Amino acid sequence: AVLALTLAALLGAGYVNDPLTAPAHPQRTGSRGGTFAADGWTVTGEPDAVWYRIDDALAEAPSQVSVSGLEVGTSLDGVDHDIVTVYQEVTDRTEPIPYSPWFRNNDFKLFFRIFGSQEAPPRPGAWKVELASCPRGAPWHHDTPCPPGCGMSGIGYANGAAADVGWDPARAYRIAMWWGNGVMAYSRDGVMLGSISYPGTYAPQPLIVRFGSPRHDGVFPGQAKMPLGIKLKDVVVTGTAGMRTPVCGAAPPDAGTPPADAGTTGPGTIELAVLHDVTAAAWEPGVFPDPMDLNVEGPATPQAVAYLRFAPIAGSVRRAVLKLRSHAYPSAAGGSGEVCAAADASWSESTMTWASRPAFGACAGAVTAVDPDAEVSWDITALYLSAAPASLAIVSRDPNGAHFLSKEAGGLARGPRLLVDVVDATAGGSGGGSGGGSAGGPAAGGGSSPAGGAGGGAAGGASASMSATSGCGCSSQSGSFALWLPLIAAALRRARQRR
Repeated sequence: AVLALTLAALLGAGYVNDPLTAPAHPQRTGSRGGTFAADGWTVTGEPDAVWYRIDDALAEAPSQVSVSGLEVGTSLDGVDHDIVTVYQEVTDRTEPIPYSPWFRNNDFKLFFRIFGSQEAPPRPGAWKVELASCPRGAPWHHDTPCPPGCGMSGIGYANGAAADVGWDPARAYRIAMWWGNGVMAYSRDGVMLGSISYPGTYAPQPLIVRFGSPRHDGVFPGQAKMPLGIKLKDVVVTGTAGMRTPVCGAAPPDAGTPPADAGTTGPGTIELAVLHDVTAAAWEPGVFPDPMDLNVEGPATPQAVAYLRFAPIAGSVRRAVLKLRSHAYPSAAGGSGEVCAAADASWSESTMTWASRPAFGACAGAVTAVDPDAEVSWDITALYLSAAPASLAIVSRDPNGAHFLSKEAGGLARGPRLLVDVVDATAGGSGGGSGGGSAGGPAAGGGSSPAGGAGGGAAGGASASMSATSGCGCSSQSGSFALWLPLIAAALRRARQRR
């Protein structure tokens, strides 16, 4: 789905905000090679890298960086160019770790690779994410095969195909990569390109985020390398701290009994992140141009309606509460609107227009005045008494309606969320119900990673489902996210003026 993002909000805690303009930075753990200047860090050698150690276990974590100078045949002139690698810090070697066995067999190996001109057609210029994880404990790298039912691995090609995505060396691309809630994904200048789903959690601790790769350290000289001459700038890493992924066979840690006033409604209480969200506006004939913004406007006849779609829910709903957060800029304030049921679930955030918007029916939830940077809750239980609505629409009769964070702006922590108390059932998969068709793109099945990467195949569209079970003592995600996880890499907060 094309999201044309203007990255503008922080997700969870901020861990790194490094402009890469000086040889040292308090949040940067280390660097090797390259040159620092006011316009960023320029790669001058094949093994050049900068890296960051994060002590927390981040079960949800986006990172992003601006990159310029990428071009097949010039900077992308090798076979493999691993722009970003993520892994568990090992206990028997200090950073920067060599490739084998510390990264090659790392228990939490994850990388984002662009193929160069030496790769066999049609892959030069193609881009993929690849995961090969098998958490087995210290030293956090293991040479023996992963025990059955423990590992998780997968590959997700950009646009669902091992083909050139197009690179312009004059452009400074904002590249975002993230994981959480069973999905790893990436985007370029806000255009969502690829993802893979995985069971349980991916949360190494301590975590290393490295721009560059141990595989560039003379393992395949001239073939596997950091692209020479490219420039990186403005690294941002944020995330939500949690608990490290349990090692294979370990029971999940006991969280204890919640206090009586914790507000817990029992084992059937689930929180769903939105799968699709978009504004349909009367003044915009095409798709609403700002996917970061969910705008609701009146007056008596609505002029802007925010549409939301969540995973299907199995079972009877005792209570349902929708939560959104307003943008932080002053003009985001306004009327909240009410929440209405929409019977159509076939729409896509990448194609909906005012003319094609679904009709809405019964409404629920109190209308309130919304301040900037405020959480808004609607009790919409009434909409779920007979059956769960296919979609939700936030409808305002206020000529000064509010502006809310979409999933692209707020991610899992601050984007639209639906809290439901379900009787003897769980949701139909964290990403179920959205299907895989609307992402488009051919399947890229059966491919294997070149030069020693972990194997896997991409599923339909730009999304791939993991060939794994939920060993590791992890709670399994049922279903797969065939469309995009409501999580996008976060950036610095920026006040933006609206209409």
